[in-house]
Amino acid sequence: MSLPSLAISSSRFLRTDVYLPNPEDINFGAWAWRFTAKDILPNEGILSGKTIVMKNNISVAGVNCLQGTDAFASFVPPPIAGATVVTRTLDAGGTIVGKVVCENLSMAGTSFTAATGPVHNPYARGYSVGGSSSGCGALVASCAVDINDPLTLGFLWAIGGDQGGSIRLPASWCGIYGKDNIDNQIPDYPAILDKVKGTAKPLAGFKIGLKEGFSEASCEQGGMYDVRVHQKVKNAAGKWKDMGASVEDVSIPMHTLPMDLWLMIVRTGCVSSVIGGASCVSSVIGGASGRQGFTRTRWDKLPFTVKNRRGLYARVLCLSHPFTFCPSPMKLMCFLCLQSELYGKVNYDEALDRKNFQGTRPDMMNTCSFDVTGHPALSMPVGMLPSLDNPSISLQVGLQIMSKHFQESKIYKAAFAWEDKHPNWKECV
Repeated sequence: MSLPSLAISSSRFLRTDVYLPNPEDINFGAWAWRFTAKDILPNEGILSGKTIVMKNNISVAGVNCLQGTDAFASFVPPPIAGATVVTRTLDAGGTIVGKVVCENLSMAGTSFTAATGPVHNPYARGYSVGGSSSGCGALVASCAVDINDPLTLGFLWAIGGDQGGSIRLPASWCGIYGKDNIDNQIPDYPAILDKVKGTAKPLAGFKIGLKEGFSEASCEQGGMYDVRVHQKVKNAAGKWKDMGASVEDVSIPMHTLPMDLWLMIVRTGCVSSVIGGASCVSSVIGGASGRQGFTRTRWDKLPFTVKNRRGLYARVLCLSHPFTFCPSPMKLMCFLCLQSELYGKVNYDEALDRKNFQGTRPDMMNTCSFDVTGHPALSMPVGMLPSLDNPSISLQVGLQIMSKHFQESKIYKAAFAWEDKHPNWKECV
């Protein structure tokens, strides 16, 4: 007996109007490719009428897959290589209208590493939207859809990927809802919402709280944990009390440990999958060029997170064990290390004299932890705060909630209840 074909029907789910947008048409730097894919047969599936975009590391058969980088040759997946999530979206009646920018090989939580350029925050051009699903966040937040097209309905859904916070970070920074990866199907949202609406105490019996997610020691204005954000999130969580929930500090000392585990798994595993050889991602994406290895030009185009991993490890070993690596010219070795350190310090000091710099690395401790443990988590918008460098600009604040395994419905119920009581989240204090 022959096995069923894995290829989707290209005649039923046509890809039409496939094109690379002009620079002036790339809203906030977010569009990667434009096209329309939908079922040509009558389809009243659960996604009927929904307009959806895909992160540009998701394989859509017949459409270029850039993955945010120009280190590899262009890769157009054949019909058999289309992602399952794409097939199921189309089969459920959804209309896919394009692919959106992701960070370089999806290995950054910021929005400036994509080979096509930075992705801007819809609320403030020049400000980050987070990553690596940066284009997803920007377009959903801006509702950058042709409202004259009756299929778009002026509302956009996006499917991204979250290995360390890559959905929840853009959701938080863009003022939208973002759910991490789950192992089962997403439930019927309206059915959950109907149970919440009009109920005085929709969360009676709920217990909400976490202590370690808020670092008191580093909670200072402008720091990694801005005290204003800390207070905004605390205030937002406190509003659940009015809905019948119990909100209190819950100590989970191991909450900070998964960050270290995640770094070891992702930073080593992902990098190895990219540069590990013909059997890995480089050959799959780049075809023959991947199997031939990296030229200097291709290597230079890789994101710094990929290039630095092995070199940094060797550098650290070299600095940590000078006697082992250089037993004979010891003075020269020590001198060179000292010179290198001083040179770097002088350059940083000179730069800081000219301009104040703030770290662009997002802290992913509160997001990557749940990717390690597999707990479902969702980011929801709870307010706005003035930018520290320009008070006339207001930026979004996100609150993350998580639940036990296979109890996502509690997350949705809590989020819906909060939204129902506070529909204008931008004005919440």
